[in-house]
Amino acid sequence: MTDLSPATSKAKPALWILVILAALSPLAINLFVPSMPSISKDLDASYATIQLGLSLYLMMTAVVSLIAGPISDKFGRKPVLLGAFLIFLVGSAMCIFSNNAAVFLAGRVIQTASSAGMVLSRAIVRDVYPREKSASMIGYVVMGMAVAPMIGPAIGGYIDGIAGWRWSFAMLAAFGFVAVTATWTSLPETNSFVGQSAASQLRAYRDVLRMPLFWLYTASAALASAVFFGFLGGGPAVSSVFFEQTPLQYGLYFSLCAVG
Repeated sequence: MTDLSPATSKAKPALWILVILAALSPLAINLFVPSMPSISKDLDASYATIQLGLSLYLMMTAVVSLIAGPISDKFGRKPVLLGAFLIFLVGSAMCIFSNNAAVFLAGRVIQTASSAGMVLSRAIVRDVYPREKSASMIGYVVMGMAVAPMIGPAIGGYIDGIAGWRWSFAMLAAFGFVAVTATWTSLPETNSFVGQSAASQLRAYRDVLRMPLFWLYTASAALASAVFFGFLGGGPAVSSVFFEQTPLQYGLYFSLCAVG
């Protein structure tokens, strides 16, 4: 994605908007995790099948993360974000009203469109701030991305305990509606070079892949994430089967990870 100087930007978006854009997808990753045993029972599917709702989401997030930047270079940040969040609302509705595992998993895959928010929130920061300032601003945005998946299971477990797992996705839909509204009403277009080819972005990928330091940082983040998501996928099964905990109890215990 093109690195623009502040002089080319017409307006700077509020920090809270960027945090919302970045936090939606991480929140959607694991808000439903404490409810996986409940979903498995309700949809008459195996626990392993419902676990795909996490695995497929992560796989598609990787794909969206690669293409969201070049597409926004071509069409602009704001239109891509609006489209992504509207698609997310469609996927959320499919999960809410699903009556079998296939529809549920399809909804989860469609929800991954919101991953564009994680990518473009940081691209917007680089559009409007110089290098020195952008480091601190991206830090605030990434903080939102980090906190959301930590508190998500506690929130999802609480909602499941009082209203059922479908209301967890209703809450995600409500948060997605907030993201759509904020993007539509308050987010300025920060890409001053809309219409550029994606070829330059692909060339940048080639250059980055040749950097040993990139692979070092990537391996470090990937191994840490693998441990976290491995625990995330298996934790609810251990909690419900071996410790006979409710989704609410699991979510509350999981919140201790956020304290750590």
